[in-house]
Amino acid sequence: MQSQMEAYKQIGREEQAIGTFTFHQLFDKTSGVEKEFSGGKYDLNLSFVYPDQKKLKLHAKEYKEWTNETWNALENLPKGTVSEVAISFDDTYSLKEVQQKMNAIDSRDFSTSWYALNTGNEQKTSTKDEPLIDLTSTFGFPEFLDLPYEHKENQTHSTSKSNVLGMMKLLADNEETVQKVRQLDHSDLLLKQRYSYVKKHGVGVYGVVITGPTKKLLKLKNDPSITYASLGDVELWNWFNRPSSGTLMNQ
Repeated sequence: MQSQMEAYKQIGREEQAIGTFTFHQLFDKTSGVEKEFSGGKYDLNLSFVYPDQKKLKLHAKEYKEWTNETWNALENLPKGTVSEVAISFDDTYSLKEVQQKMNAIDSRDFSTSWYALNTGNEQKTSTKDEPLIDLTSTFGFPEFLDLPYEHKENQTHSTSKSNVLGMMKLLADNEETVQKVRQLDHSDLLLKQRYSYVKKHGVGVYGVVITGPTKKLLKLKNDPSITYASLGDVELWNWFNRPSSGTLMNQ
């Protein structure tokens, strides 16, 4: 028996297919996972900085230089484009605090597509020699988290704390399957430990991925709470509402 799942990411106002995951199941266990990325690969250009105060001071110069390169790239890109940027905060904030912070900025300018979640292991991942956390080592959740067991009437317009806890429990209960998808050793995955940490300490967010018109993203350039910013994908202008659209799939 097998099942498939399509993976997407948001650039501007469009969702782009990343690839397809095919799960091979034997009885109630996943025996294998096949990954087929669009174009044969998936580039991981986004990264984060964990808000460890000693590390922020130690690598302050590098973080500033790398962040300035991101803002300079946005300034040099054409006006008729949309981009995605990962920004890291100077501390871990509650989900509500981050949502309020993002909502305080005009939502017509950009949208938050993903949150970097503090699971208690990020400080170990970001070492002295590796001051950045790439997406292979990051745990997080999208702005609209749709859990498979959640009733439609209980769904909200944005992700809540209970949604995130539900996601972490689901991952912890299916660690073998997650390990086949993430390709991390058990010593690095530690899903039950991460779930316990989030359950005890709450949903802490240390960074987000935002997307929108390239020039509008520059509004965050002088935000004192941002310690680091990295640039992801850039696409032609799509920041408008389509009255009608559809997709034809391969048979």
